[in-house]
Amino acid sequence: MKKRTVKIFKAISGLTVLIFILFFGFMLLVGVNSVDVLKDSIFMNRVALILGALSIPGLLTQLLDIIHEDKKEFTATTCCPNCKHNVEIRLSEKS
Repeated sequence: MKKRTVKIFKAISGLTVLIFILFFGFMLLVGVNSVDVLKDSIFMNRVALILGALSIPGLLTQLLDIIHEDKKEFTATTCCPNCKHNVEIRLSEKS
């Protein structure tokens, strides 16, 4: 039951995003093709505000990454080309 609910939620959210993108694209195409709409500052301000609102989640993510100061560590395992033993490589970030 939980898997089905998650699948339905993903489908609904995906369709919502798709409909929003199509509507916004249509609005931009109509705005670019019409001379009267391009002269209308209300339309252009609305487009700018929508684009600004769409960038807020990315901005919040970047700010949280700056605040979060844990160093990232990466581990890779590979075979040595000479002796064929497994070699573990560890990399960590410096601050």
